[in-house]
Amino acid sequence: MKYLVIGAGGTGASIGGFLAYKGKDVTFIARGEHLKALRQNGLLLHSGRIGEVKIENVKACIADDLLADHLKILDGFTPDTTASLQKDLDAKKESEVDQIIFDIIRMSEKYNVDMPVYREIALHFGYKS
Repeated sequence: MKYLVIGAGGTGASIGGFLAYKGKDVTFIARGEHLKALRQNGLLLHSGRIGEVKIENVKACIADDLLADHLKILDGFTPDTTASLQKDLDAKKESEVDQIIFDIIRMSEKYNVDMPVYREIALHFGYKS
């Protein structure tokens, strides 16, 4: 599975960085100095869970670099094509939802911060306290 992260700011770089840290094939869409920095320096993650991690050899490009190739891939999808996330959820397997949404709820419980919208989303996806 390949991941394309459109926008490598705080959120995109964090999500894509954690996917890359777990060995996933991630390409970031970035521009300007940020694109240059990702290509030259890689990506540095700061996490309370895993500490500081540097992701080397980050794949980063501008949208024009990948647009034609990805449109060809999308053109090949049938109407019943589903994402790997949906397949994992349907099969009751652990998915990115656990790391992205469930961890937020776990932290909110730990630090006693009410997050009703995230909690509702997490419960919808099967979160159990």
